[in-house]
Amino acid sequence: MKTQGQDCVRRRKLDLKAGKLIACMTACMMAVSTAACTGTTPEEQSPDAPGTGTNAGQGTEVPVAGTVAEYSYDAGASITFGDEKTGFIAGDNTVNPAAKETLIELSERDGHPAIRAVSSDGGKIYVGIAMGALLGSEVENAAVVEIGLETEVPGGFAATSGNLYAFVDGAQTRMQTESGATDSGWSVYLEDKNPKRIVKRIPSGMTEKDYLVLTLENTGRMTKDESGKETEDLSEIALYIHTISFKDADGNVLAVDTSARFMTSADGGSDRSNLFGLTGATEVGTPASNIAWKQSTIIPDLSDPTVAELLVPGSVVEISYRAETGNLWVVLPGAAEWSRVGVGDLSDVGEEYSYMNATRNTMQVTYEQIAAVCGDDISGWGPRMEAESDGEWEVFSVKIGTAAPNYGMKDFVVVGEGASEMGWKQADIIPDLSDPAVAEALVPGSVIELTYTSETGEIWIVLPDDGNRTRIGAGDENGAAVCDGNKCYIPFEMIAEAEGTEDITAWGTRMQAEASTAWEVFSVRIGTAAEYLPTNSQVVVTPGEAEGGAWEAADIIADLTQEEIAAAFVPGSVLNIRYRSDGDVLWIVFPEAEEPVAVGIGGWGDGGGEAICNGYFCQIPFETIAEVLGTEDVSAWGTKIQAQSNAEWEVTGVSIGTVK
Repeated sequence: MKTQGQDCVRRRKLDLKAGKLIACMTACMMAVSTAACTGTTPEEQSPDAPGTGTNAGQGTEVPVAGTVAEYSYDAGASITFGDEKTGFIAGDNTVNPAAKETLIELSERDGHPAIRAVSSDGGKIYVGIAMGALLGSEVENAAVVEIGLETEVPGGFAATSGNLYAFVDGAQTRMQTESGATDSGWSVYLEDKNPKRIVKRIPSGMTEKDYLVLTLENTGRMTKDESGKETEDLSEIALYIHTISFKDADGNVLAVDTSARFMTSADGGSDRSNLFGLTGATEVGTPASNIAWKQSTIIPDLSDPTVAELLVPGSVVEISYRAETGNLWVVLPGAAEWSRVGVGDLSDVGEEYSYMNATRNTMQVTYEQIAAVCGDDISGWGPRMEAESDGEWEVFSVKIGTAAPNYGMKDFVVVGEGASEMGWKQADIIPDLSDPAVAEALVPGSVIELTYTSETGEIWIVLPDDGNRTRIGAGDENGAAVCDGNKCYIPFEMIAEAEGTEDITAWGTRMQAEASTAWEVFSVRIGTAAEYLPTNSQVVVTPGEAEGGAWEAADIIADLTQEEIAAAFVPGSVLNIRYRSDGDVLWIVFPEAEEPVAVGIGGWGDGGGEAICNGYFCQIPFETIAEVLGTEDVSAWGTKIQAQSNAEWEVTGVSIGTVK
């Protein structure tokens, strides 16, 4: 049921993103002030800050890292966009997974080419810059980044500000000032302080796979919504990037390869590792932020009917967030006993462990976990719910939905082609249900996977030729599909229940997709349904990184006898692997076992068991490994675990998860 010529969904999405980099030249001029804009730290505010050096490559002064300098166009910058190559820059939601899409285009500003970034729906702007891919091996010599930027806000004066984040091995790392203080912030005061150059020190340890995210998050303009609540007005705002320079410690401008590609965080699908699937999810609460061990309200009224009807047995609170340490939990300050839920072993005053994905930007806590601490009666939980972390934190969105399987697939085949339409319009995604590849795959126990996007995050399927034009998976009729805005899973049994028969010849001749807003499906796959196991306690394996060519194996765990690994790798645990492969699949190899064998290889070669892999996350239960190797005694497995794929591959993270 596999095809070795499977399309790589990650590559398709990248091509789609690249298609959005449209060249459009707009004659638009804005006065450039000669005054420098003061920043937010003492180093930025001092006009005499020490540390200025000489740029040996360009013969110009190098500003102190952390300063905000007077801006004038720099034709000698690493990147001027003069070659019209823009594949290394794209909208990215690593900082804020709940953010609206950031759209990128090549434009003109002040007579020079520039990147123009806007939010698809009047939200904050998040721009990913593939620093590692641009610099290649020179990335280890990069000490400072300088960005010439400008903001445009209709209506005149506004104070705009944002941040510049570095992501090293998928983890958010703050930029620094020359003094070493962490400081990601920048600000622009429109009319007389715009454009400007921001200068930040690059964190050490960045590699060719690491990247930056430039954001515009504040405007100082407020508006009121329909309920009269004041919110920040981010509509019709544009962020322009004029030039980017990477410099070494001596101030030399580093050359870059502008043919590099930026792999957005969505290219491999949203990270649902270690989490429950969610159906019927509803946005509740409000964004919030605070410093370490300080709480802020994220659900102001637990008695709100919308919240009370959702927060029932079997439900899950899901929080999109960022945190300095990656940890987050909830606090019920009005419960009979002031209670933390999900803090795990970080505190002796809390119970239960949060479920957090591998990239630590999505967290879940179940109704049952809260009830175990605060009791079954929600009226006894107090009036509100707060969030907290052991480091600086920010919550972007809060959802409550029903726990569902976190689907994966085994033995999948690619069927059909992509399609797109406007809201409430259908288009074929499987043109022929009688196609042998489809008919053989679409059987009891199988699941259909759609890789897609839509303005609301919803998608469902339609069977237009069954006599009833049945919609399936919409949530309000004929079942609730598990969809997260990037992947949607519809089990065979859900379709059969809606159709009243398992005979697919009675379902009609084709399958369509539909949503209430504009939508696009990039790929359709059918495979044997499998389920990722939610885990709320992970032991991270260090370094847990490796790469290889097709059919090449390399170590991802070098020492199974390490005390922490041996203690975690027990019955009931799972091996979680973050990876990329041009062939989508991945498996593990035990080269030192009594009989060296591959585990999780499925039908790809000589080996046993099947891993659950979706192109970016792979999970292999302890029991699968023990069954193939014939023993639960880890000491008999050898000291190493290697990874392997049928195509070029890279593993970026490994953990061993359990449920506590």
